[in-house]
Amino acid sequence: MKQGIAAAVMLVLAAGGVGAATEESVFGKTRSVTAAEAPATDAGAGKTDKANKADTDKAAPANAAARKTENESKKLQGRDEARLLYERFNGGDMLYASKLRDAANRGNPWAAMQYGYLAHKGRLPGKKGPDYTLAQRAYLKAVKTRDNGLTGNYLAAYNLGVLHFNGGGSIKKDPAAALRWFQTAIVSYREMRKSKTAVFWPASAYAAQILTNGYGIKPDKAAARPYWLDAVKGNEPVALHGFAQSVFHDNPFTAMTYFRRAADRQHVASMLIMARWYAHADKFHQAEPVQAASWLLRATHYDKRHGPTTDAVMSSLDAKSRKKARDTAAQWLRSRGLKQAPFDYASPLNDDPAPIR
Repeated sequence: MKQGIAAAVMLVLAAGGVGAATEESVFGKTRSVTAAEAPATDAGAGKTDKANKADTDKAAPANAAARKTENESKKLQGRDEARLLYERFNGGDMLYASKLRDAANRGNPWAAMQYGYLAHKGRLPGKKGPDYTLAQRAYLKAVKTRDNGLTGNYLAAYNLGVLHFNGGGSIKKDPAAALRWFQTAIVSYREMRKSKTAVFWPASAYAAQILTNGYGIKPDKAAARPYWLDAVKGNEPVALHGFAQSVFHDNPFTAMTYFRRAADRQHVASMLIMARWYAHADKFHQAEPVQAASWLLRATHYDKRHGPTTDAVMSSLDAKSRKKARDTAAQWLRSRGLKQAPFDYASPLNDDPAPIR
């Protein structure tokens, strides 16, 4: 019977630098910051309270609201200003896309990142779909200072990595350039946090995958190892699964710990590996057919394509064992609730990713 289970499980488990930005505006035609738009100076300080009140009373409500928002943004610095402008845009006011552009051209690197994010996601008004070239220019403006140094904008650096890894439009896939930008994002994040141990796990996961698999560059698994160790700190299941794969040959028990962590976070490929592990015995562990069947039931709950294999394994068990496998799987599924949306590695970020439990 155990040989039949192992054979059935095996059926489903056979597969197992960029140029610097120029100082000029990178966003095409933009109006300059006029005196009316510039921050208030002492020249305007001579107005009396009465005059100021008169000016306010004359303004239309819409203009007053706009001035209030502009004054709020002036009081904010860098990242907070950019986030405020993005949130106004995200709330439905399309004019704030141009306000982000203007803030970027005034030297706010976080506004440039947010503007690039909108171009990358295809959300800029008047454009049909993503504008990858514009996104790249905006991200470069966000990461580079005027003297060609780095601003520390780790999100823009990460997004440049995503852009070069996946390609898009006229931008070709370039894993080597992507790796450099992910490494830049990692270093910038640590510097921003003022901690050598701070981890920006999405960039670490990308760097680890590129160094492990190559994707057109020479693989270097030894160099990938520290990136994997950082990536798994985010508890993201794809990263957990990737790390487990990278160490399985040398340390299968450590690998199975991480496959289990990924499986417990609803990663189907890791569930299948758990099933395979329990279906086979070796000199280190006993086969556990009920556990193998239980993991296949969980995998099939999320991906019905594994149903035939699961049915074959379940039919090879006696009635008591089938019930135990079903009960174990059902209890696990109840404790997990609905399947969580996976982290989208192909999508840019405009804020730190949400924590994963």
